[in-house]
Amino acid sequence: MIVRLFFILFTHVVFLVSYPHTGYMGPYYLWISALLWCGFFVFLRANVFLTAVVGAIFGELVTILFFTALFFTLASTMPQNDHLSVLEKMKRGVFPDRITVYEGLLRVGVQCDTLLKKSSDDFDTGVKRTIKEMKK
Repeated sequence: MIVRLFFILFTHVVFLVSYPHTGYMGPYYLWISALLWCGFFVFLRANVFLTAVVGAIFGELVTILFFTALFFTLASTMPQNDHLSVLEKMKRGVFPDRITVYEGLLRVGVQCDTLLKKSSDDFDTGVKRTIKEMKK
């Protein structure tokens, strides 16, 4: 159960890091949401244990439905500065890039400057492309 509660918190942090443009109320929204979802999970899990007659498959099905509802609820209600939900952004194909993840990590207090640096693969492909164009 502790692992699943950790996964609830981890899901909220991943959403904040992936889509960090939430305004100043975004982190408060996500932490309150995480507390509510953790409380709901503990309540739901206690009631599922009471119905152990049905079997373990029912409990796992309830857990899968719970995390599916968690994902879609977060994706559709998480506040964004551009007034588009995260789910709408995913439908339109707007996914986080390196700069967005860097900004999101800064929001949770992690400074990861390696995300800003170009990788050597990006540099090599750029050099190869330039040499190829020069040969023309």
